[in-house]
Amino acid sequence: MAVTYKIYSLERPDWLLSSGLSKGIFHDRNALNMILSAGKKVRFRQSHPHLDMGVTLNLLNDDREKEHYAVVTTQWGEIVASHTSVLFLTTPYTDSAGELVSIEVDFVDGGEYLPICQAGLGADKFFRDWNLLEAEFALYISDCAMILIPAKDKAVLWAMHQRSGLQSLAAYYDGIFEHFNYLAGLSFNPTVPTDKNIPNRYFMKADKSGPGAAYYGWSWTAESKDSVAEFWLNIDGANWGSIHEIGHGYEGLFRDSSSINLREVWNNVFAASYQLKVLGDEFYRKGWLYASGEERLYTIAMEEFDKGTVGNNLALTLYFFLLIFGCAGDPSMAEFHKRYRRLSNEPSFRADSHPAMDLLSDVTIDKANVDTSEFMSFASAPLTLQQTIRNSFSNAVPVYPLYLLVKNNSLKQIQAQLGLRSPVDLVSCSQLSITGLTASITINFDGILLRELRGKSLLLGNGQGMARVVEIKSATVIVSGLSLGVYALQLPSVRGGEYQSVRCYAVVRDAPNEINCSYVKKDGSYLVDQVVSLGGLYGVFCRLDVQVSRGRLLVDVVYPAPHSLFEKEVYARITVKNVHGDVVFFREMLGEKTELYSTVVAISTGFTIEVMHREPSRLFVSSSLESAVIDRWALINELVVTEQGLVNVSLGTNAGENLRSEIDKCTESFYTHPHLVIHDEYPVKQDLRRAINTFAEPVRSQLFERYRKIEFVRPPVNHTVDGWDFTWYWQGNGGRAVGYLNMQLLARTIDLVFYAGRPHSYFASTYLSVMVKSEKGEIIYLQEFRGDVWAQASHVQLPLVPGSEVSVMHREATRSWIVNNSSGSIISVGHVQHVQIGGPQRLNLSSYWPVSTNESDTGDMQA
Repeated sequence: MAVTYKIYSLERPDWLLSSGLSKGIFHDRNALNMILSAGKKVRFRQSHPHLDMGVTLNLLNDDREKEHYAVVTTQWGEIVASHTSVLFLTTPYTDSAGELVSIEVDFVDGGEYLPICQAGLGADKFFRDWNLLEAEFALYISDCAMILIPAKDKAVLWAMHQRSGLQSLAAYYDGIFEHFNYLAGLSFNPTVPTDKNIPNRYFMKADKSGPGAAYYGWSWTAESKDSVAEFWLNIDGANWGSIHEIGHGYEGLFRDSSSINLREVWNNVFAASYQLKVLGDEFYRKGWLYASGEERLYTIAMEEFDKGTVGNNLALTLYFFLLIFGCAGDPSMAEFHKRYRRLSNEPSFRADSHPAMDLLSDVTIDKANVDTSEFMSFASAPLTLQQTIRNSFSNAVPVYPLYLLVKNNSLKQIQAQLGLRSPVDLVSCSQLSITGLTASITINFDGILLRELRGKSLLLGNGQGMARVVEIKSATVIVSGLSLGVYALQLPSVRGGEYQSVRCYAVVRDAPNEINCSYVKKDGSYLVDQVVSLGGLYGVFCRLDVQVSRGRLLVDVVYPAPHSLFEKEVYARITVKNVHGDVVFFREMLGEKTELYSTVVAISTGFTIEVMHREPSRLFVSSSLESAVIDRWALINELVVTEQGLVNVSLGTNAGENLRSEIDKCTESFYTHPHLVIHDEYPVKQDLRRAINTFAEPVRSQLFERYRKIEFVRPPVNHTVDGWDFTWYWQGNGGRAVGYLNMQLLARTIDLVFYAGRPHSYFASTYLSVMVKSEKGEIIYLQEFRGDVWAQASHVQLPLVPGSEVSVMHREATRSWIVNNSSGSIISVGHVQHVQIGGPQRLNLSSYWPVSTNESDTGDMQA
């Protein structure tokens, strides 16, 4: 009996595969509606088109050790079943969906019909057919899943049909995939190409030879027994097995680029989110995470958080993420996946250049105005220093676990007062302010640097309201009357960034608080730093973090088996030599087995890092897009440390070109977040300056001019206005009044008035920044508003003296303007605008940004 099967291709989702998202893509297959008994043979070939399409004929059952597979080509092939099996053809993937592929199958020895139930169609007939045929297997097909069901599970399926109808099985899987696809940021009607979903199905089966209780694989997901009842036919929301395995298909490459373990965790984040959705409050009783009891989970979590060992426990690592997403919301999780796909589909993408926790912290700030940086650090899931610095200047709301902020004897009361379910829930200063509790913090500075720091200001910000500005007068600074919580701490630099603080946050508890603000000496810009990744059979096994900025090399052997095929052979070797050619570090790594290892080696410009790798094509260096650092054909790569980065001696690397590329990427953040421009102490600005200064003239001056809007130096005065009474107005969405600043030059006062409300809900970032500096250039006032965050009304009056300066960043300069009340004239301003008091009746205006004609409605300047 010969049958021609017509199957249709799905669109090959390269944009998903590039991000590491498998989503059951290669599970999708087409049933031939036949069961083949042991010893029976089939012949097959592809009759259309005439080019091989990569279709595979599968003979599947309940034991992978007894299954068979054969690639279908345009030539006749044949296969014999060794055990009773069901026949399938895998779905081909092509550039566009819907391409027809015809496969001829000749059932040489005949076969038996496979009972099939298509969701929503004839379940009663399906059971009658199955009973009549006495088939060893049946197939259930829904929009999202195909389940190969052994005959032993017929009674379970029948009981489900009697209880809730087989459509309930389809509804169960529809609900899972709908929620998982939402969390993954996938849509059949996306606004950007990389968020496009495809209509493939997961394939679920039994596998007596499978590992563990169940597993997710490239070709299917299976329950590791001769039944599918416990995992794939159990539609109870408390069924953890099914959603845990399905969740594996929603992992990504980021899983292996994280400072905290994501293996067997990220899939559980999907699963727990689903359980919370369908179980509601029962989640805290029936959910997998709460199997040992809700209160016990909280107790253990607090103990492990305190010890810094949360990452060693899969359940507590899951809880760590649930705390973050409980605060930031499901849209943040969806945005994380969307953003990662966009990054991973860029031509130069390297997964290890995009640490997962850095990206997650960035997303929660952008999407939810939640800054989890200090919490992540506390939980031993640290961010890179540069990401931490950026986050601390984001003006987002820092959050921290409640139990770490209040005394134990008042914990339950405050937890109830705040309406929190768990004592570990993340809270902000604003939330805790309703308790009325305040505390002081003692900030200690290095006495050696005090001369450089005295008279400068430190800022404490909670993401809501104006920052607390404190002048540094001595080596010990005490700040009193602070609401409990975590604060972004912005400290002054020393000697133009030569010394830089590594502390970005301060935690204020209901207890004595003291922190030491140590400074580290920097030998260069962090933009010069590069990472050499040594790859093996299973990915990166060793990283060399070349930190020119800190004068050190961090050597980390992170995987113990670089390449098993190089048994008892040296697979890689690292040799570091100083400027005199003396060896200061040496380490060899065998292919089959090597010890995990970590050390720090002091280096400086002129040092040489010699990397021997048996497979140099597996070597990668970050920040080397413009000029190659690795010779992919050379067994030994000799890399010289320079002030602009690594130079391969044999290739003649142009380190300056690589650095210019990094400078260009770094400057983009100042245009997307222009409030950073007015922050002279922003460490990234100082690093940019140091990087540009490594270039000789005329390139150095050209780069400073190209990026002058970043304000490495204050812009010169380009406009003066005479008068004694000026009002600077700011509007937001729809022309709604955000606030104003009134300057009385004769009375020497500045009044700052802001109205309650969201400045502009379309801007999920800092929309308006207002900074006032003294005549000495020190900050005396700072308030920043995120566009989509509710702001409280406020009024502040400050003294005004000649030389005082007001700096304003407004994302929509047409909604920012100054009125000279003395003459009635209107003065247009730029996105970033500085106004200095030039005398008793004069304002000096300066900006590198073009002046925008305002769209003011001066009649709408009252709340």
